[in-house]
Amino acid sequence: MKVQPFTPGPAENRVDFCMRRKGARQLARAIEAAWADSGYHVHCRVAPIRSGDGRIVCYTVKSDLHNGLPR
Repeated sequence: MKVQPFTPGPAENRVDFCMRRKGARQLARAIEAAWADSGYHVHCRVAPIRSGDGRIVCYTVKSDLHNGLPR
């Protein structure tokens, strides 16, 4: 499998992507686009993380990647 390297680390603008739905969506699209550039179709979705009383406190990005790689 030929995959271009990803660079881990904080975002250039130092924004926490997953505190808001919009940022989590942007992160999901960026992940999909990065894999598409390498020739793979990856599906990501945004899911809320709820506190004990049911309030949405932040968001997470879920994908069909397995151990960080496409299936």
